[in-house]
Amino acid sequence: MKKFLIPQNRGTILNISSTTALEAPPPEFREVIYYSIKSFMKAFTNALRNETIGKNIRVLALHPGFVRTKFHFQRVGREEKAFEGVFEDTDELGLEDVAEAAMWQLKAPERISVKALDIAPSSQRALSVVDRAWVGRQEKREGVV
Repeated sequence: MKKFLIPQNRGTILNISSTTALEAPPPEFREVIYYSIKSFMKAFTNALRNETIGKNIRVLALHPGFVRTKFHFQRVGREEKAFEGVFEDTDELGLEDVAEAAMWQLKAPERISVKALDIAPSSQRALSVVDRAWVGRQEKREGVV
């Protein structure tokens, strides 16, 4: 930051975190460290935004929900069946969805900061609340239209 953004007095920092930064984990997840780190990232981003006052530097955060990544594979003990169960009957985000959301934030005019953007599959109501019938309803609806 000191080498590139501050001397130019402009730029954008986009920290990509997770929706886990926004909620406390259910006790059965046993992921308190992961959730705490994501919450720290959120607080760090907010503090950094304040510390860059007087500079034309935007500091943004993106919080994606369910994305099919190795993280979830590790979460379930590297068991393929359990991994597939995490995403069963959901319409998880793809990497392209996350990239598109990031680009939307970054392409905003410099006078506008989309300070935080939370994106999640419509079936993901909260961290541990997933509407597993969502995909079926959408498929049925599309068949009718």
